[in-house]
Amino acid sequence: HMELYFRGHELSLEDGAVRMTFIKIQNKVEELGALNKSKGAKPAAKDAKFMELLGLYDDAVTIAHTRLEAYEGMADGPAVNKKRLEWSNLWGYCKFEKLKLQMERNEKMAKVLRDGDKEMTSIMKRSKGRVSAVQQDADARYKIVEEIAHLYDALLQDARAVAALPGGGDGNEDIEDEFYLEANANVLRIRALRCYYIARMYASDTVAKYPEALSLFGQASKLASEAAEEVAACQNMVSTDEIIESMVELEEEITVAQCRSKASAYLAKRGSGASTVTSGMNLLRRLEDFDSGGKVYRLGDVPPALEPVPCKPFFFDVANNYVRNFPGEALAVHVHLKRKKNRGLFSWFGRS
Repeated sequence: HMELYFRGHELSLEDGAVRMTFIKIQNKVEELGALNKSKGAKPAAKDAKFMELLGLYDDAVTIAHTRLEAYEGMADGPAVNKKRLEWSNLWGYCKFEKLKLQMERNEKMAKVLRDGDKEMTSIMKRSKGRVSAVQQDADARYKIVEEIAHLYDALLQDARAVAALPGGGDGNEDIEDEFYLEANANVLRIRALRCYYIARMYASDTVAKYPEALSLFGQASKLASEAAEEVAACQNMVSTDEIIESMVELEEEITVAQCRSKASAYLAKRGSGASTVTSGMNLLRRLEDFDSGGKVYRLGDVPPALEPVPCKPFFFDVANNYVRNFPGEALAVHVHLKRKKNRGLFSWFGRS
């Protein structure tokens, strides 16, 4: 026996096609869960099973919507209104389950990318002073941030679709039930994360638009604060404490990113360019420069690296002493060898 509830209403499964579809969905969910728990399962097999489950939800959505359309064309009445509400709730439930499945998958992908981004931020790879290596690392981080922002774009579309789902109330009143409040809180949460990663893109060394980034960081902080308040107001929301804690952590990340962007904007204004696309020199060689050094934290080279210096007259005086002591025979051999090498079209002009 299968019982389904959506927004305080028990869903009717009297329709044979609907009941059969939900039995298939239940079996497919169990199969997908077994694959996810299996250590030897291939990602391709998991993806195939996931797409099959999505397809079954699409079938359920289509059936429920077809039944609902049949009652939409009928005249209002107690029985018709009741059936219309039942099919509307079932249609909303099917769409919600499909969207929830998609969002859970995208959230997992975003979490993996976010963990990778944090690891790259906290553990800098040493580039041994090569500017090209620093630039390549900055480009790689930008691509990760861009991919996270795209994922939150997709998540925001799905979250807004969930908030707009039909169902709830008695069909005559627009009641903001717990489901609607939770959906709106989730929209705020995803907006905050999306805004943060878009700001990270603007603040990256690849784009280096720091004023725009600072404005977006401010908006992301405001959204994160609102999301935490809305989630706290939801009484029956799952993982409330974890979500609130994640928003607090996000605000801390935003504060750090704002400070970094302000410093980068100052350095760019003073002519140093982006904060990590630098000369790559060690600290002793850039003491007087507005140069952050990027990810190179070397104080100096051991042994000291050779570097060109302007020659003073004293250098030529000392060199002249050694030239005067140059052996005559060795000098004659050197001149003879030099003349042999210079034989050619222009050697004639050097003859006296």
